[in-house]
Formats: sequence, structure tokens, C-alpha cells
Amino acid sequence: MGSPNTTEPRTRPAISRRIRRLQERMGQIDRERRRVFFAVSSDIALGQASSGPPVGKRAGILQASVDKPRSEDFVLLGDQCSTVRVDRPFPGNIPSQEHGTRYGPTRIFPDSHELEQLADRAEELGAGGFPHTHTCADLEIGLEQGWGKILDRIRAARRAWEVRNQQKQVQYLEGLEIVCRAIMRFITRHAEQARELIAELFLKFPTFYSLGGRSEQGEDATNELSWVFLQAYDMIGGTNEFGVLWHSDIDPQFFRYACEVLMRHGGGSPALINQDCLRDSEVQYGVSPEHAWNVAYSGCFWYCIPGREWCAHDTLAVNGLKCFLKALGEAVECGITAFEELISMFTDKLNSAVRALKEMTDWQFARIPDVFPEMVTSLLTHGCIDSGVDISDCGVPYNSVVVQFAGLANIADSLIAIQKMIFNEKIISLQRLGEALKANFSGYEKERRLLLACPKYGNDIEEADQMAARVSAIFREVLGRYVTCKGTRYRPAFFSWAGHAYAEKTLGASPDGRNKRGLTATAKSVSVLDFPRNAGGPLQLELDPSIRRLPDPTAVLAGLAAGYFELGGVHILANVVSTETLKEAIEHPELHEDLVIRVTGFSVHFVQLDRKIQEEIVQRTRHQGG
Repeated sequence: MGSPNTTEPRTRPAISRRIRRLQERMGQIDRERRRVFFAVSSDIALGQASSGPPVGKRAGILQASVDKPRSEDFVLLGDQCSTVRVDRPFPGNIPSQEHGTRYGPTRIFPDSHELEQLADRAEELGAGGFPHTHTCADLEIGLEQGWGKILDRIRAARRAWEVRNQQKQVQYLEGLEIVCRAIMRFITRHAEQARELIAELFLKFPTFYSLGGRSEQGEDATNELSWVFLQAYDMIGGTNEFGVLWHSDIDPQFFRYACEVLMRHGGGSPALINQDCLRDSEVQYGVSPEHAWNVAYSGCFWYCIPGREWCAHDTLAVNGLKCFLKALGEAVECGITAFEELISMFTDKLNSAVRALKEMTDWQFARIPDVFPEMVTSLLTHGCIDSGVDISDCGVPYNSVVVQFAGLANIADSLIAIQKMIFNEKIISLQRLGEALKANFSGYEKERRLLLACPKYGNDIEEADQMAARVSAIFREVLGRYVTCKGTRYRPAFFSWAGHAYAEKTLGASPDGRNKRGLTATAKSVSVLDFPRNAGGPLQLELDPSIRRLPDPTAVLAGLAAGYFELGGVHILANVVSTETLKEAIEHPELHEDLVIRVTGFSVHFVQLDRKIQEEIVQRTRHQGG
């Protein structure tokens, strides 16, 4: 149902007795820790920037991250994100019960010792990750054709390839038929429960959805279902992950309601995304305009063209700060005399890390189609069935490999401080800075204060913002020197997932710090990063609940978001929770079992997070109301 044309706050939709009962039941399951997300361990968090794929010494990282003892009624589900303790036994045995859920070299890749060597080198140089996909299938294919027609297409394609005696395609399509028929059997078994399953979806299976956006004609695509979906979340809240696609012609009342829901629940949903920027970014990297309009927000911070794009997002990374500190250490040792020499050394370190990342991921890209074919997703694509090629083997028109860059603000602030204090004003010597860093500034309080007083990125200070833009451009240029073994270009993104919370384990002190000049200043600084030429980068906002006391807090958030997007910003994530509440939840988790928080691209129950990440969230800058 649509909404009346009003700017008055909307009341939270009423919850039926049945949904309330289900909500209480799921809350009980969460409180009893019978449905828990894997706590993010330091190994896997840093692994996205330095540790590589889960083989060899990295095997078992996911299991080690669960801080509760395993028991027979724990079952690993899906894509490595959560465990569920079930109420009753499954009929028969399932693979995880018979074989366990451990990772081992032979379970991941053949000859994985080669991969581990490549991963070790990448880790040393400041890169790593596991290039599994985060692709968005085109569900419209299934809705328009139905699984019966998809099955007919598979069989017709198989016959065509049999005539040509192309056994690789024939075997792949035989596998697709098995998968398709299994889906049809599953649907048949559950058809009578369809409405119940949909009603329970938000409570039982938080996942990523994309609301709003533009139509093929460029018009606002907001419809009644958009409103219903948003109202459904407003009823129950929780950890559901979804985003609203803003564009310059969006229904202002719908966008206002999205901001109102975000302010009311305070746990980071919905995310706010600039679809115009996503579209421009896709075109920048080779997607035709006729397809780019249909770009969908599909996860933490990533996006793709449903059914036409295979994306390796979210887990490949370069630890830019590690590269910078290596360069700075060598610069101190060599006694450089010019600031641009440091920039050149930093660029060289980035290049070495990216080259090592390419070697490691090429090894995996060459084998993924045989080891991890994505056959269910391939059924809902434009091209895989007809070509007999899996989506992971370039079976769709567009392929993306995104590499995160961690440490942008630290590097920009460090460079500004070094340029100002050492090379311009010559107040601190390079040698003295090196000594201070080794001592973690113990005994170097004067130098620490001088560095802290330098301009900082995130405060709408032009020289600091331009330094951050320069660092991002350097990374983009270095990535642009390479393509994968499949001929795919690398795309940069500025996002640290959760590794920054554990950076002290592998990184020393850096010559930076931070200032605070408010919400608008931060937004303006982040907008300089030229997001159409990147593959994402969220603006994370931490709002104190006092903001709700403003005359119209929803208008404040909606105005800030629209202004940021008009400047070229791409993605806003927000929490509305006080520092005091978070600290109390750490000390007394039993009082805050239902507290939902946006970590980065995902929302979870705060009390289930690793203590280190809880502390990092507490330390974030919070913006107060009037």
C-alpha cells in the first residue's frame, strides 16, 4: 500500500498476534544462542587484508571463530555466515554430520600447497583474500519463465552441444538439469506452505534486498511493494539487511519514510544507496547503459547487474596502511630528502602487493569453475544455459573483481603530517619520526602533539581531502595496470570490513590522528573520492539518540543523505545508539540481547560480536543532536 502525501511521522505498523509470537520465538532462539553468527575472529578479519584463502595454516579459521563448544546438534548452514542449533534431528544424515565442517587443503583446491605459498607472499606484501563471488541472480528470469521452461532450455542447449560433440558443455548442462530438477522437487514439497514461508522470511533468514531505484525508462520505480516491504521491516526490525536506492527523481515521501524507519530502529537498516552513482560506475567499467540502469545493491557495500554480472566482491583486499608503513620505514632508512620520493616508494609497495594478489587470485580463478561452480545462480542468468558455461567461468557478459583498500584516512593524514612537519616546515626530522614510531610515541609527546595538530581527512579541509583523493587515485592507477587471467579488470573500493579493529596485531604506530568537525564536514570529505570510478565505499554514521529530540530528525537525515548523494557520495550506513548503551551491553549482555548494530555492511546482535569489534564500535565518533 502506498502512503499519504504527508511529512508527518508515521506510526509503526501494527504487529499481528501470530507475527508477534514468531518474533518472540526467534528472539528466544537468539538469546539461547541457538542461532548465532560466527563471531568475527582476528584471523578472518585480518585475512581479508592479509591472510589469503582458507587453506593450509588458514584452514579452520571459521570454526575457530565460534566461541561456544560445538555439539552434535550444531549444523553449518550456507555461505559460512552462521550456525544454527536445531530443535529436532534432520531426517537422515547430512554431510556436515557425517564429515564435519572443517576445511582442509584437499577440500578446497587440488595442489593447494601452491596456493598457500602464493598467499604467504601476498600476506607479507600486504594483500590477500579469497575471491568467492557475491553475485546477484536475476529473479525476474524465474518469475517470467518458471522452472519448467528453464528446464526445457537446459535440455535444448544440451542437445545443441551434443550435436557439436562439445563434452565439457554437455556435462555442465547435465549437472544444471540435476540442480534444476532438485529445485522443482523442493518447490513442490513446500508449495502449500508458500505464504507462511514468505511471512516468516524476514524473521528467519535476514538477507540482502534492494528497494526502489529507476525503471528502464529512467523513471522512479517505487511501487506498492516497495512500501509494503519497508512497512514489514518497520513492524519487526531486527537484523534484516536491505537497502533503498536513492536517485534524483525518487518519490520524496518514500525516501523520507526509509529515513524515518532507519531513525526509529537505529540498527543500520535500511542502508541508503545512490543508484545514479552505481549506474555511472558500472558504465565506467564497461557495462552498457541499456543494462546499467538495472544495477542492484546486493550486499555489504557491493552491487552488480542481476543475471548479467559475476562479481568477486568483499574479500579481496590490499592493506594500504601496511604498504605505507613499509615504504615509510624504508624512507627513514634511506634518508629521503623529498616528499615525492615517499609517494613513489609507497606506489611501488602498492604495486608489489597488487601483483602478488593477482598471482594468488589467478591461481584460484583458473580452478574455481571446476571446484566451486555456481550452478543455482547460473540458472538465473542471461547466457549460462545457452553457452553451457558456468557464471564463475565468464558465462555472463560482465565480470568484476573488486579489491578493498584499507587505511585510506590513516595514510592521507600521515602524508599530510609528514609533508607539513618534515618537508615543508622542517620542525621534525625524518629520523626523529622513525624513532617515535618505533617507540609508539613513548617519550615523544612533543612530536605526537605536533602531528595530531595537522589537518585531518574527514573534516572538510581541502588539503587533507585532496591528499585522500590522491591516495585513492594512486591505488586505482596501480590496480589499472593489471587484469586477471580471465581478462577481467580490477576495481577499487574503499572499505575495511572489520580488519581495522585488529590492525594493532600486525601494524605499528602511524603518524596520524583524527579531528572532529561534525557530520556534514565528514560527508563532504568522503564525497571527494570519485565514486563513479570506484566500486563502492560506505559513509558510516554513528548517531547519538539525542538526535531524535530535534524538531524533525527524519528531515535532517534525509537532507544530509540527499545532499551527500548529490555531491557524488554512494552509500550511507547509520546506527542510532548511545555510547553508554553500548558499554552497558558489553558489561551486561543479558540486558541487551536484542540490541542490533550495524558493524559495517552488515547488522548483527551487538552482544554476539567479538569483544574487539564491540570496543571498536564504542570508540567511533558519535554525532549529537541539538
